[in-house]
Amino acid sequence: MAIRDLRNIDINLYDFVTSGLRSHGYEILSGHGVPYVASGIYVVDGYPEDFETLKAPSLSIEHDQSRQEPFQIGPGKQNIRRFAINIYARSDGERDDLGELVYNFFDSTMTIYDKNQFFQNGTMVNIGTADFDNIIMRSQRDTRFKSLKHQMNISFEAEIIVPTGNSLV
Repeated sequence: MAIRDLRNIDINLYDFVTSGLRSHGYEILSGHGVPYVASGIYVVDGYPEDFETLKAPSLSIEHDQSRQEPFQIGPGKQNIRRFAINIYARSDGERDDLGELVYNFFDSTMTIYDKNQFFQNGTMVNIGTADFDNIIMRSQRDTRFKSLKHQMNISFEAEIIVPTGNSLV
């Protein structure tokens, strides 16, 4: 699987999570110095590199592992990708609420669109689906950073099915 393939799935997952947050009234924040928004959340694509400037509430989406398995008879393939979502909150209650909300997103199937091709006849090109499995939600506490001590980790596998003839690139 090429880096471009992996990036395409990462972008789809980021869009899936942020659109779920938006549909529940959250504003997706970015940058530094953004004024406090009661229902705002920062979403980072990848593990945060600078914990000193990371603001709560924040959510990071990180790719962990990949493997490929045969799917059906013939050249069909199924990619299994393991992800981790880390939640950094201002309190245990906020952490638990965000964790439950995000955890429940994975009760559905994610459609994978070709983010490299964008549109075909004015619509996004659907190239596959992802089903979620082995979802584990763990609360954790890190006292190294006072403002980020209320943490949760949600790990899961995305079973990516790309029908014969389609490609992730």
